[in-house]
Parts: sequence; C-alpha cells; structure tokens
Amino acid sequence: MQSERIGKIGMILTGLSPVAALLWWYSAGIVFLMWYLSYQITYMTFGVLMVGLSIVMTIVGLTMYIAGRRMSWQANKKQRAVLLIIGIGLVAAGSILVWYMYAMSVYGSLKYGPLQARSLDYYLAENSPYFVLSAFWVASGVTLLIDAVLGKPKLST
Repeated sequence: MQSERIGKIGMILTGLSPVAALLWWYSAGIVFLMWYLSYQITYMTFGVLMVGLSIVMTIVGLTMYIAGRRMSWQANKKQRAVLLIIGIGLVAAGSILVWYMYAMSVYGSLKYGPLQARSLDYYLAENSPYFVLSAFWVASGVTLLIDAVLGKPKLST
C-alpha cells in the first residue's frame, strides 16, 4: 500500500475513534452493562470492555498516520484544514471525557455518608480506562494539530 494512503487511512481511523466509541457504548455497551449489573464482571473489566475498541482504533490509526505522513501531506490547504478539524475534535472529545469522568468520580466519593464512603482515588482508579482513552485522544489530536499548523514534517527517508 502506498505511504500516502496509509497516512490518510490512519488519520480517518483516528478521527473516527470517538464516533466508534459512542456507537460501541450504546450498542455492545448495553450487554456489558447487563453483565456488570448481574455481577458477572467487575467494574474494571466493564471499563476495559467499553474503551478497548476505541483505544485500539486510536493506536492503530495514529501509528498508520505517523508511518505514512511523510508522503501524504504537502502544503495543501484543504488537507491541512481537515487535519486541523480532526485534531480539534479529538482534543475536545478527550478533554470532555476526562472532565466528565473526574466529575463523576468526585460525585461518587461524596455521594454516601462517612461510614459507606469510598475515597476519590478508589473511583479514579476504577475509571482509569476512560482516563487512558482520553489521554490517547488528546495526544493524537495534538499530533494532528501540530502537523496541521507546521505543515509537512521534515523527515528523512
């Protein structure tokens, strides 16, 4: 496969990762939620199942983009605008997810009284798969934004 196609496919995979996550959460996620509520899996396993597809898509897409970006992005303004939009979307999606999961962790730690309360670090550890996913989204979004602003990377072949 040509190097420029690999870069474009990687960019598309990375950009579609948040959309795939939402579709996964509202389709297969319901089955995983039933497993969790019936005590068949733990909450950590539930979190890993929920974010696994999106993490794999982001890693594979970013790897393909970095491997193929040498040839694919010239000084074309249209392609740079696409990179900019996808990068901003990924950074926004990652930031919103980390903010939401942190807010829900704080709420969970304060929800019960002193005898039943669990600490904030317990809830942060349970939601760690979501924090990992948001870190991948922000990192890949920043990578795309840097390439959009700076143009074609100067890499030797």
